[in-house]
Amino acid sequence: MQITSIITTAYDSSKRLLVKVRRFGKSDIQTPYQSNPFGLDSNPIAGMKAIYSATSEAGKNVIVGYLNVDQLSQTGEARLYATDSNGVLKTYVWLKNNGDILLGGDSDNLVKYTPLNNGLQDLRLALQQELIAIAAGISAGGGSYTPGTLNINISNSKVDKVKV
Repeated sequence: MQITSIITTAYDSSKRLLVKVRRFGKSDIQTPYQSNPFGLDSNPIAGMKAIYSATSEAGKNVIVGYLNVDQLSQTGEARLYATDSNGVLKTYVWLKNNGDILLGGDSDNLVKYTPLNNGLQDLRLALQQELIAIAAGISAGGGSYTPGTLNINISNSKVDKVKV
């Protein structure tokens, strides 16, 4: 195995990623296939350092991994991230060693739909009861007021593909 430098990437006709690398100088350009763990689809940016490995089949060499720069994960953590072509971080999923999961940041919170919806429906019922009490007070004072029906529907904000 050896450390090489990524030049470019391209897909072959079978949609396998070929990674053009420089091995032993400008004249030694190779195009091995990228090897990834199952379920991981990634495409490295130019300039990354790759681990190039020969296989037992002539001409069937592979890239088995990359040397990450700017690693941030602490012991026991895992981070999946994406960059632009210049290597600038664009988003990430970070599994922290304290049980937190960060989705692209840590300045806001996700909410659980069911407890939020239940809380809002309880608030709606409480407000509706207050409106009825206000109407009774206005009526006792000689006036009239008919409270409308309050509705709260947050169904369109529910994301079914993210579960906790």
